[in-house]
Amino acid sequence: MGYDKKELEAYLRELLRKEEEKNASLATIITKKDAEIINLQKKVEVEQDMNRQLKRIMRERSNAAREITPKKEHDGYIILRVEQYAEHIDGETVLEAWRSQLQTPYPAELCGESVCFTIEDDLVAENILSELGCNEVALECEIEDLRNAEENTVYRIRHSANCRSGFMEVTLYTTGPLYITKEKMPYSNHNAKR
Repeated sequence: MGYDKKELEAYLRELLRKEEEKNASLATIITKKDAEIINLQKKVEVEQDMNRQLKRIMRERSNAAREITPKKEHDGYIILRVEQYAEHIDGETVLEAWRSQLQTPYPAELCGESVCFTIEDDLVAENILSELGCNEVALECEIEDLRNAEENTVYRIRHSANCRSGFMEVTLYTTGPLYITKEKMPYSNHNAKR
């Protein structure tokens, strides 16, 4: 027993109508979600701008507190110490390297994962590493692979909160020494006054 032609056409029209309703409903949902995405992107941009402004204010305040000039232009990172360092594996020296400690513009009370991420982002995005003569970052490599590194490479980064100074510090492990400028030395801009 089969369908007659009119019943079949009616059935197919009904299926088509339901499919068109579903498509219209999905199109409405997609339009709403697209609008939500645009709205969220705008909110993210506003938050990112606020974060940049807060970082700038924090940097300027910490520069002023440390008497770093010019406080508005200086990135807030100063070199505290640079020393030769030997990497050992199983008691054998596998790499003659350098360990350098930098003071950051971030207060020690911010110690945590987010400030560590911010510091590492600053080091790369603000070109601080390249100004210090480090053109490569290889945090996931094996120490032995760095023996013949052609570029000064950062291969380890460690963070610490210095409660005495009140600022976060970052220790860079590199295959060569840092390029030290007067602007990166503590109190170098006002030593003549003392």
